[in-house]
Amino acid sequence: MTEQDRFEKEREKTLSELPDNVKDMFGVIGFCPSEFDEDEIVPILIVNPFDVPPKPVRDIYWYNLFGDAKKKKKLANLAHLVYHYGHDDVETLYSFVEQDEFISYEEGKERGYDTLPEELAKKVKDGVVLSEEEEIRVRGVQEMMEDLTKEKSERKRGKVFRERHEEPQSSLPQKKKVKA
Repeated sequence: MTEQDRFEKEREKTLSELPDNVKDMFGVIGFCPSEFDEDEIVPILIVNPFDVPPKPVRDIYWYNLFGDAKKKKKLANLAHLVYHYGHDDVETLYSFVEQDEFISYEEGKERGYDTLPEELAKKVKDGVVLSEEEEIRVRGVQEMMEDLTKEKSERKRGKVFRERHEEPQSSLPQKKKVKA
């Protein structure tokens, strides 16, 4: 069995163990409180754990949560793995959002979370230099709007990555054993 075969078998097994209420959320856009300021609500995309880099996001963080929930027989309550729209730093691209903290796109739109705050929109319109946080917010709304035009299954974000089985093998020649 090749490394790719092992990976695909592991992926199929893992996804088959997830309840439908968890899998049905992959590709759903919504909102949650910011990790940095709970008063700020930010746009997010719920992602399939196999659409994110294996290390450390899936192989360490997600599998730890998955394993704990499985032991406690609480997979239906598994926290959502989310992509934070607008971010480009690997450290802040992904996080976990408890199901009761997730705000649907429809509810968020009613509350005005789908648009830039008036003051920030004015800065953008006037060409004012934005802070890093403001740039993230502007990019986040733009990315979210792009994804709203796509089917759920086509909504994938984040850095390009390789799976473990796709990593290039060492091209260095193997050392020959020398008899002494």
